Amino acid sequence: MKCGMHFAEYHTLTMSNPFNSHEMPSIVLKPSDGNTFYNYKVGQDLHIGLYVHGMIYSYWSKGIMIETCASWMDRIHIYKFNRCFNIANLLRKFFNEHSDRFSLADYDEEHWNCFNFVIEFLKFFNPFQFSSIGKESFVHNYIQPTLKYALRYSFLVRQLQESAISILPLKYNCINMAECLEVQEDEAVDSDRLIDRQNFKIQQHEIAMHDFREYGVQLAFVSNHRNFTDKPLKIRILNWKRRLKRVKIIFERLCTSRPVHTNISSNITNLMERIDLVMQRLEDTDLYFQNLASGFGRDIEIPEWSQLDVDLFTGGIIVSKDRCDQEVADFFDAVGVLFLECKEIIKTFRIETSL
Repeated sequence: MKCGMHFAEYHTLTMSNPFNSHEMPSIVLKPSDGNTFYNYKVGQDLHIGLYVHGMIYSYWSKGIMIETCASWMDRIHIYKFNRCFNIANLLRKFFNEHSDRFSLADYDEEHWNCFNFVIEFLKFFNPFQFSSIGKESFVHNYIQPTLKYALRYSFLVRQLQESAISILPLKYNCINMAECLEVQEDEAVDSDRLIDRQNFKIQQHEIAMHDFREYGVQLAFVSNHRNFTDKPLKIRILNWKRRLKRVKIIFERLCTSRPVHTNISSNITNLMERIDLVMQRLEDTDLYFQNLASGFGRDIEIPEWSQLDVDLFTGGIIVSKDRCDQEVADFFDAVGVLFLECKEIIKTFRIETSL
């Protein structure tokens, strides 16, 4: 009822948000002027690219570009690749074999542009399905249906915003526990983070079932031992590892044999190995206290924390918290220096390629 009037008939319409992000590799589309589809008018230029593991690859007047999702916020996914294909590996092979066809000098706004880049990759990806595809058929079969739906959705949202109707965002729908705990440093959510979220759910379920079967209620000691390792610290380390992976991929895309590039890639590999070592030591420490909580070693009289006793009892697998903290601090210092070097190299490379 509104203003004392009863509605005899009404209809409901459910429309999914076409701008929701997806983890699957896909072909994405956005307005070329950097605006959103909410202000897009039919006939304006569009820019198209390939979304793979949180990065977007496209071709325009400056050559092949690798961007984060931050510059493609209101993108729409017009074609999703099947999960059984290793799109990242196929894209790497495509660049190795056809990168000379998409140089800065070859770009033509009318005849050789971002659409040709995507179409050529589709032919490389699946020649049986896309061998005869052209721009017109590609636009008709893949772009028009999704674009039409996105424009319809944008029009309805714009009409609601201009009216007196309030729009309540579903802010708390589909929020996973891991997403609340993790620090989102950027908009790129790759497949590794999706796997981490699923593993987190499984671990939490197993811990809850174990505590219920063994104790019936949660013991104070059980709740204390899990907090020995700082969870935000683990999350921060894992996020840095993901960022290192992306930087390494960027340097591999440069396809150069310069000693400085090789040295950077080697340093990244060494840092990632150090991350695994630090994380393993943190996991070993947590495992030790979990064993104590489950009854293992309860009949042994040891102090609350004695490095000598712990080393004798565990065979030396436990590293003191101060030592772990020092290793983590050294790791972050090394990462900071490495990222500054990478930033300067990428900046120099872009200047050289633009000349």
